[in-house]
Amino acid sequence: MKLHFENADIKYDGFDSFVRVQVGASWEGIAEVDDKLGGDLVKIPGVSELSDSDWDWYKKKSVEDPVAYRQFGVIKQDSTQNPNAVYAQEAGSPTDTPTSGEKEIIEVEVEDVTPPTAEEEPPTPKRKGKK
Repeated sequence: MKLHFENADIKYDGFDSFVRVQVGASWEGIAEVDDKLGGDLVKIPGVSELSDSDWDWYKKKSVEDPVAYRQFGVIKQDSTQNPNAVYAQEAGSPTDTPTSGEKEIIEVEVEDVTPPTAEEEPPTPKRKGKK
């Protein structure tokens, strides 16, 4: 007979030979016992019989690590860089760049710019409001 115990921290008429299983935030217990002992334990409040599908679910929970103890995926980081900063990555080589034997020529136009004279007055700002 397969039994479920609601609280794994107490003894049920002296019986505490169950497997502790963490379900959410609580610890519950499961045990497989003979029919005579199971019939006596089912009469106690907090003990119930499990179906085969429920038994498989609880057994799966008992094999898994509890949520608080699971190992999470690790991302390798460079210890010389701040983990909270965002660093620029070198871009891959674009296809339109010149090959190593060619030189890239850039054409620049020249413009004559006259510096502003001190004689010119700056424009007066417009005032807002009542007169």
